[in-house]
Amino acid sequence: MSLAPPYEAHLLGIATFDLSGLPKEYISLIDSGIGITWVQPIFQVIGMRSLLSASLALENFLYACIQGKGYTALIIRQQSDYLAVLLNGELGTVQDELLAWAKQLSVRQYVNDPRYKVV
Repeated sequence: MSLAPPYEAHLLGIATFDLSGLPKEYISLIDSGIGITWVQPIFQVIGMRSLLSASLALENFLYACIQGKGYTALIIRQQSDYLAVLLNGELGTVQDELLAWAKQLSVRQYVNDPRYKVV
C-alpha cells in the first residue's frame, strides 16, 4: 500500500534535528503507541550522511527515506535543520507532492494539537 494524500492522515510523529544531527524537538501521535524509539534511527541516518559527505560529494542532500514494516520515516533537509516525519504505512515512490508537504511542516504546528504530545 502506498501513501496517498492527505498525508497528514498518516502522520505519527515529527522530529527536528540541528545541522549536526542532534535532536531538538519532537512530537508523536498520542494514540499511536510509537513513543520516541523511531528518533534514534533518524539520528543515525543523519550521522551517516555527515560521514558520507566528508568522503563523497553529497553536498545537495534532499531527503532520505527509511522503510519499516508498516511505517515510513522521511528525513528532509530544511534551511536551518533536518525534519523527520514518521508516517503510518509503507511508501512506494517518493512523490514531489509528499516532499513539498513535508518541507512546510514544523513541530510547532502541532504543539497545541490535542492529538499529539510533545516528547
